[in-house]
Amino acid sequence: MEKFDDQLYGDQQFCSRPKAIYQAYAQAVKEIFNPKSIIDLGCANAYALDWWQKQGIKISGIEPARAAFKYMPKTVRPFVKQLDLRQPLNLNHAEVVNFTEVAEHINKKYESIMLNNVINCVKDFLIISWSSEFYPDKPNDHINPRSLFYVKNRLKRLGLFFEPELTQTLKSKLNQPIFSNWRHWGKNIIVFSKIKPTETVLILHHEFHPSYWNKNIGYFMQTCLDHKLKVKFLTQTTWLTWLKKYHRVWLYPYEKHLLLKLLILKLQGNKTIIKLDSIVVRAWRAQLISWLVFKVLAESKVVAKPFGQAKNLQFFSGGLSQKNINLIRKLKIKRQKQILFSGRQTYQKGIDRFKKINIPGWKLKIASNLSGKEYYQEILKSSLVVLPTRGEGWPNVFQDAWFCKRLFLTTNKAQCREGIINQDFYVANLKKGLAKIINNLDWYYRHYDELYDQTKFVQTDKVFLSLITNQG
Repeated sequence: MEKFDDQLYGDQQFCSRPKAIYQAYAQAVKEIFNPKSIIDLGCANAYALDWWQKQGIKISGIEPARAAFKYMPKTVRPFVKQLDLRQPLNLNHAEVVNFTEVAEHINKKYESIMLNNVINCVKDFLIISWSSEFYPDKPNDHINPRSLFYVKNRLKRLGLFFEPELTQTLKSKLNQPIFSNWRHWGKNIIVFSKIKPTETVLILHHEFHPSYWNKNIGYFMQTCLDHKLKVKFLTQTTWLTWLKKYHRVWLYPYEKHLLLKLLILKLQGNKTIIKLDSIVVRAWRAQLISWLVFKVLAESKVVAKPFGQAKNLQFFSGGLSQKNINLIRKLKIKRQKQILFSGRQTYQKGIDRFKKINIPGWKLKIASNLSGKEYYQEILKSSLVVLPTRGEGWPNVFQDAWFCKRLFLTTNKAQCREGIINQDFYVANLKKGLAKIINNLDWYYRHYDELYDQTKFVQTDKVFLSLITNQG
């Protein structure tokens, strides 16, 4: 290995470096990362290390140029070693490794050794600034410039993960006026992590209610969170939303410009899950959807029919998480003479019809926005759960009632016919249906297992885990 060039990196390189610039940079790094330890590789005058040390951060550094030590603050010198990154080194780990404006000065034949030295001391984050510029008038200066594309891919192969958000945050701080003559820092700087970034699951729906946590979409979100996935729930999007890579995307067929958006998601390499609900799509549209998505979840044979024998078609009417199933089992509550309406109190769900029910000796109860335990307590207290809906898909309250082993009655406007074996609980005339059930209540409870199709009710954790695993 050639001897380090002390003439090229002599006093002229270090005698007039602006201390305020390095201090401002050090402050920006602390504000973003707030590390307990930092190592600065190629620390020059060690002005940044000096500032970090004064903030109580554990510091260390290396600098090959002998001249640099003349201009270092005395309090910092004991923490800086005169070492050359072109030689294999055994460096200490630090939460943040700062490696800025150094790599381009090291001959490419030593690049692998240099990068191994850098990678080996990264505990959490690496801040690197590797210039892509070559100066013809200074042929001995930037002898190994590299493009941003090269740096990202080289470090990716070495096990680091590019951090776009942290990079942009740091760049924005380096865009302050104090750095006006040091724009090359902000131009070239990028952040990498040794920690694999949390993958994101995107969920798109036209609205969000707290009660969703106690429904299928909430159980899906919880499964994602339990398996270290980040959940991003959006009710509005921009076109930029569709141009990103996600671990999974969950959406519904009423999404505007659906086919175009599904195509964009597929081109980005996304695995999209489309939840059909009660929407029946045309056959040609269904064929395109099934080609563009990872999974099609259908609640019933009616909505699944246009998809024919698509291999990615999966029937999923509803169910409960194991957590909620266990909660219900722990609640020892006897049923009372109570009729329950559970859900949003809207005209569509028939709240006005429910309020008109009048059965002497029976209590009407409306349960809205209750917590999990209170919600199941009300269902268990009830002898009958009623949903007088004017139209909807598979009701979530149906599956809740089933797991609580309570009778569920709804109108034939709900798309859950396939889950109800005994047609006394799927009626056109709510008043007549109620009267028949109340008068024969004990008989229905003795034959509960014959009233509903139990194959329609599942433990959701298993279903959703299969959807979010890469083997799913």
